[in-house]
Amino acid sequence: MGAALLPSVTAALVACGGGDGAGSLPPPATVQPPTSASYAIGGTVGGLSGTIVLRNNDRDDLTLTADGAFVFATGVTAGNPYAVTVARQPDGQTCAVSAGLGSATANVTQVRVVCAAQTFPIGGTVSGLSGTLMLRNNGIDELSVSANGRFNFAQALPYGAAYEVTLRTQPLGQACTLTHANGTVTAPVTSIVALCVADPLTLAPPIPAPPTMAYAPKSFLFSWPAIGNASYYRLGEDPGATGSFTVLADNLGSTTYALQELALTQPPAAWRYALQACNANGCSPWSLPVTADAKQAIGYFKPEAVTDIRDFGQGVALSPDGSVMAVGASATLELFTRSAGQWQWAQTLSFQVGSYPRPVISDDGTLLVGMFGHDGAFADQGLVQVFSRTPSGWTQSDAWNPPAPRYLGNFGAFLGISRDSTVAVVGEYASPSGGSFHVYRKTGGIWAREATIEPEHPQRGGLFGVQAKISADASTIVVGAQYERSGSLTDETDTSMANAGAAFVYGYDAGADAWTKRAYLKAPLPGVDDLFGASTAISGDGDTVVIGARNKSVGGVLRAGVAYVFRRHAGAYTLAQTIPAPQPVPNAAFGGFGMALTPDGTVLAIAALGDSSNGTGVDADPTQGAAPTAGAVHLYRLTGAQFAHTRYLKAPNTGSGDAFGSVIDIAADGRTIAVGATGESSAASGIGGDQADNSSTSRGAAYLY
Repeated sequence: MGAALLPSVTAALVACGGGDGAGSLPPPATVQPPTSASYAIGGTVGGLSGTIVLRNNDRDDLTLTADGAFVFATGVTAGNPYAVTVARQPDGQTCAVSAGLGSATANVTQVRVVCAAQTFPIGGTVSGLSGTLMLRNNGIDELSVSANGRFNFAQALPYGAAYEVTLRTQPLGQACTLTHANGTVTAPVTSIVALCVADPLTLAPPIPAPPTMAYAPKSFLFSWPAIGNASYYRLGEDPGATGSFTVLADNLGSTTYALQELALTQPPAAWRYALQACNANGCSPWSLPVTADAKQAIGYFKPEAVTDIRDFGQGVALSPDGSVMAVGASATLELFTRSAGQWQWAQTLSFQVGSYPRPVISDDGTLLVGMFGHDGAFADQGLVQVFSRTPSGWTQSDAWNPPAPRYLGNFGAFLGISRDSTVAVVGEYASPSGGSFHVYRKTGGIWAREATIEPEHPQRGGLFGVQAKISADASTIVVGAQYERSGSLTDETDTSMANAGAAFVYGYDAGADAWTKRAYLKAPLPGVDDLFGASTAISGDGDTVVIGARNKSVGGVLRAGVAYVFRRHAGAYTLAQTIPAPQPVPNAAFGGFGMALTPDGTVLAIAALGDSSNGTGVDADPTQGAAPTAGAVHLYRLTGAQFAHTRYLKAPNTGSGDAFGSVIDIAADGRTIAVGATGESSAASGIGGDQADNSSTSRGAAYLY
């Protein structure tokens, strides 16, 4: 029955409209699938310095070569996931992706790609090591290796950087070699090989013997025997006497060393030194210490030739930089120079028999020599000669006679010159007016007398013009008049106090082109025979002047001596400090002869010609006695507004009657001091002779500190 029914149904369907006839059914409608949204995937890249390939969902690649925004070419259907990764890193960089995973529900812009330089460790292996090996990479990064096996330097290097590993120090008793020690970084470096083997020749040197000491002016001279396996040496110092040495001089290739230009007047707690011997494997421990005898480094200068010269040291001058010293004697002047730290005799100048040359030196080496005792038309009328420095020595370029020659005028016995050698002052202390001084100025290379100045209120025999000195800047002149007789602090016409003494300060008025008196200086309590003005000193700007009164009593001690410091404020000089003799003994004459002040006004040297201590060197015992008129120099340094006593200087060969401190000069930096001693009696000659000889009475000497 079922089989018969099927054709019937089919026929019925045809009869109801199948085919093309009228009344047939319409064809079925076409069904379209729903449309899905697609979203862009992107973000930004930063720090990129090469080429990076990004990939989304393991198929969509994007190549980038610069920082900035990026978007993948193919979007992601809404609701589908995205996964941004780095398919290929740029050379030498590592890039990291953040916010690179999610589902696409909108355009994605928050993917972040950050790139940074890629660094790689530098290392290798060491074998055979039995000590400590010091390696260095690129001359900077040091690595101490004390065990076999792998090693790495602390500093990794970026891609493309160069590396070069070298041996800094060898292990004790071994020699190590390096292979594969240099190249360019493209990956972790693990190929450097250090191989160490036994080698006694690579041991650090043994402890050397202490260095041997010798001496030269202001110099310690060290020497030592060579150590077989040492390639260089170190000299150490222990100035605090602590037992611990620090390197004073390194990489010394010879077995000698000169420690020069010592500040002998600024001694440390100890002059202690030791030596190390070194090679590529290290340095020995310090040798036993040696203590230098600083007294032997005090320069000892005598006339160059063995002659009958006497009173060597009656005139002493240093160039401002301390490299030239001129020393006057009877009818001669000896010139000494410093080159490469070493002092040597340079030249002898000869003058009229019976004269005593007294020098001053400027920055350019211009040398003025005043002739105390020089005879001309009159006995002892005086003379000044000018010498210029040339490559072959000093040659005379000018001569100044007194403008009005007179008997015993002693023109040039005291003089001074500015640092730039353009202005000079010349004293002529014996004249009917009681003395005078003369000013010379150089214009266009030619010297001419600019002014002659006498006291406004003459006092016959006052010695106005003694110790005439000029400030380094040529603005101010100070002169002494040690036999001036006023008992008043202001009245120059008073004559009630014999030989009380005075000093005068003159300043240059450029507008008026004239020198005018700026100050009349007296001791605060003038006394008969005090001889205030017997010595003077002046700072470089003229603001500070120091006046000595060599016969002033101190604490009841007769003629112990006092120095007075005056300072200029608002154009007026006022007493700033009174400096009495530190060791007041009768006739010490402190402040009566040698006196010097640095241009900056901070270091002051004052002689005490009558000092009787037989101590020697720097900071000797001042109370020893037993050497009458041996002489001494006291050193002061400015502390705040006052000078404080810092050093007590004696000759290294102190002797009675030596008159150490007859004259003093000091270099501009205060580190070099020259002292004359006209009574010293050694017959030695040249530099560093026999100080113990006393066979030539009053031959004289000069000392350098």
